[in-house]
Amino acid sequence: EKNLSASSSLNLYLCRSISSLVRVINDSVGEP
Repeated sequence: EKNLSASSSLNLYLCRSISSLVRVINDSVGEP
């Protein structure tokens, strides 16, 4: 159960990191 919880936290962290990265990239691409 501890491993599952840890991987759950890691997945959530990765999702947030990717979302932030995508947002930054979209902002950069949007600027001419």
